[in-house]
Amino acid sequence: MKTQIMIQDRFKGPIGMGNGGYVCGTLANYTKEDVIVSLRAPAPLDIALDVVTDGGTTQLMQGETVVATAEPAPDAISPEVPAIPRLSAAKTASKSFFIDPEEMYRQCFVCGKDRGDDALHIHAGPVTGHDKLVAAPWTADRDYGGDDGFIRSEIIWAALDCPGYFACSTGERSLLARMQMKQFEQAEAGVQYRVIGWDMGDGSKLGRKRTAGTAIIAPDDSVVASARQIWIVLKS
Repeated sequence: MKTQIMIQDRFKGPIGMGNGGYVCGTLANYTKEDVIVSLRAPAPLDIALDVVTDGGTTQLMQGETVVATAEPAPDAISPEVPAIPRLSAAKTASKSFFIDPEEMYRQCFVCGKDRGDDALHIHAGPVTGHDKLVAAPWTADRDYGGDDGFIRSEIIWAALDCPGYFACSTGERSLLARMQMKQFEQAEAGVQYRVIGWDMGDGSKLGRKRTAGTAIIAPDDSVVASARQIWIVLKS
């Protein structure tokens, strides 16, 4: 089966490419099970891309170039998280949000500081008293919801993207390479959530690979969705 989609410029991540989480979620929408999405090449903006499904694998293609691949996940994600900071702590953490290198990410749909009302503005900063944990408040606008008022799946994927970077690779020029997401309950537009991220590595920072977990926390402290990520630091 083959269809075409387009990643609009609005949903950019680093300069000139689609936000990794949004691209993963958009591709995952064409599957019917839990998947791991691997990003193979930068997703171009405002260009028709092919979604091709063959057996259990779904690919996003630009001509002969594989942009992303979605494959069945070998295991399920647990709703367990290392800590659930209060909303007040998430708001305080967000005040310490810092992008470096800012030039690369400043227009990002999720975390960009230079974006207007057409972006998510999830600015995750370090949580006081919790090692390797970042958090931010987030309220999704009504236009991110469907007719039922629930936030669309690809927006959930996007919201879970950047906090992972700030947990495991902040200050480095890194790109999301792989992401698996599990949604446990619906999220409503107009409700204030907390988005958290935590470093899942051993702290050694050896090589170019970084690992992180992220989650969206509801007002009642339940876990709405959680993700596991792999980030790759770009070569100099």
